[in-house]
Amino acid sequence: MLFEGAALFVFKGHDEKKRWKDSFLLFFSYTGNVTKSDEWAGFSRNQAYAIRSSNAAFSESWDDALNAAYDRIKHAEWERVVEGEKI
Repeated sequence: MLFEGAALFVFKGHDEKKRWKDSFLLFFSYTGNVTKSDEWAGFSRNQAYAIRSSNAAFSESWDDALNAAYDRIKHAEWERVVEGEKI
């Protein structure tokens, strides 16, 4: 998977918790899917929500990643409409 190589390169040397957060946010910004992002990063959904509720900086990054995912998805939908493909 493309993301695995990117995460290993970008996050090399980070401590485990930071690596998980950054890996989660990278995948989440692409998918907008908490469960899939947690699975990919190697943590549970409950852990992600617990960290989000106790860490303001992570919560803000979460919101930014979700907005990026929404933008990407909206752009993909727009391209399909413009190109005449069914959504």
